[in-house]
Amino acid sequence: MGKLQLEPPDRKRSILGPLGGWPVIGGFLVLAVLLSLQQCSNKEPVGLKEHLSPQQPVAFASAPYPTLSPKRDTKPTTSDVSAAVAAPADPDALVDQVIIGFGSDADRDEFLRFAAANGLSVVSQIAQLNAALVTGKNVGLVWTWLRSHPKSTVANNYPVYAPPAPKTQRMAGMAAFGKTGPAFLGAPLDRRGLGAGVKVAVLDTRVETHPMLNDTAITRTDLFQFAPIGKVASNEHGTAVAAIIAGRDGMAPDAAILSYNVMSAEGLGDSFSVSRGIIQAVVDGAQVINLSVGGHNYSKLLETAINYAIEHGVAVVASTGNDGTMQVAYPAQYPGVIAVAGVDANGQVPSFSNSGSQVALAAPAVGVTTAGADGQMQSFSGTSAAAPFVSGAIAAVLSENPGLSARQAADLLLTYANDTGAPGLDDDSGAGVIDLERIRRRNDPTFTDVALAGIWLNPEYSKDGTVAVVMTVQNQGNQPLAFTRMEVTVEGHSPRVYQTGSLRPGAVWSETLWLPISAIQQPEGLRLYAQAFSGHAGDSRPANDRGTLRLLLPKKP
Repeated sequence: MGKLQLEPPDRKRSILGPLGGWPVIGGFLVLAVLLSLQQCSNKEPVGLKEHLSPQQPVAFASAPYPTLSPKRDTKPTTSDVSAAVAAPADPDALVDQVIIGFGSDADRDEFLRFAAANGLSVVSQIAQLNAALVTGKNVGLVWTWLRSHPKSTVANNYPVYAPPAPKTQRMAGMAAFGKTGPAFLGAPLDRRGLGAGVKVAVLDTRVETHPMLNDTAITRTDLFQFAPIGKVASNEHGTAVAAIIAGRDGMAPDAAILSYNVMSAEGLGDSFSVSRGIIQAVVDGAQVINLSVGGHNYSKLLETAINYAIEHGVAVVASTGNDGTMQVAYPAQYPGVIAVAGVDANGQVPSFSNSGSQVALAAPAVGVTTAGADGQMQSFSGTSAAAPFVSGAIAAVLSENPGLSARQAADLLLTYANDTGAPGLDDDSGAGVIDLERIRRRNDPTFTDVALAGIWLNPEYSKDGTVAVVMTVQNQGNQPLAFTRMEVTVEGHSPRVYQTGSLRPGAVWSETLWLPISAIQQPEGLRLYAQAFSGHAGDSRPANDRGTLRLLLPKKP
């Protein structure tokens, strides 16, 4: 047993379960990557710009869509054409559709004449990006036109989904939130006024009328222009998301919702429609854009639309996906996006929540009670639920801090996040779980808080018949803490006391226990209790000092 003392900016990595599955037309994506455990001790607060682009600085769009060079984490599946070549076969792409990025207004005007003369349909245009969606059985003629227009480009249009609920086996052992999500995130019991004057765009299925949203200002814009391309049960997906943000029991009940219907009622859309929705949201004055949608294909147009929003000061929030893979879904994977993973009511990251270096924050994603179909309520699970908690939190912070930009408000969420799971900044939960109370009391010198930040079982980190369990203490207050300690009791054993020493604000300290795998493999598991002590005369939030977790090795799906 011993402390793990890796200093920032090292980023810990852990193993999630086997590949789940977002629907991908024509094929399945399979990943199997094994990464070793790392842990952080005494981490500094994380800033938004530092965290969101661990590979490179956030790049804002400063040029039209055709001239941007894409950053790809996977093999490119788009075709940027500057000569007479045939479009590459891509089973994931939508059939008989291409996106054209025009190199100039003159190119655009000439193409419109070409399309009309050759039976091509220009379904829609995005003026700000000088791009158009073109359809038709003879869409291959686009490449003929491109021979004489090398500054223009062409790319595939890809499916984007409202992700289906996580698989049942990935929910085993997870603790549901019900209506407790806002309280878990440090939101006040009385949230009247939170979100006032803030517009939050929900790009999703249409936000429908619902009793939870009776008092919410909603503006609806329909941007989806195709017939359904398949069947995915949405359960009023967009309505559920909006209710978490600004419903009667939402994070920011007084925020205004801008609903952009960018997919069919079945929860199936495309990258062009989402891009168009992002641009329209910026034009309409949205300060926050929520994207509880995703897919596995890079879209140059979609990345550029996101850059456009960021350049205009908008906070773009997206769910990481429910595949249980070590690859964040698009659009959460793009630089600058606030990618949100999930946790359950015990602060554990579910095996369905996608991980990766792009993960920024974590929020409730298991059994969240929110708006359902036909005016009813539903238990909503998945990272689609996690993202709107963060969007609502940004709206709440903005309404209480009118001098802040949306990006600055998001930065506060990262700086004052509560560590969870493995200690420090990590690929599963990013900076941790958002905590509105810490943000609201950030300038209060009397606010002191030592917290048991997490009990984390990593089944992949084992040796000699034992498995690692890591307990983490965090200083979540505003003053340095001296003489802190942690007491740990494993079921059937005497308590152990660990001296954690001094902790500066935001810092974390961890201790690793090696427990027999045989005990954790038992049906009832093994109960572990831990409590943190500050050594101070008082603790502003004693309820978060202790925690109990029944340790069970997760079952493979």
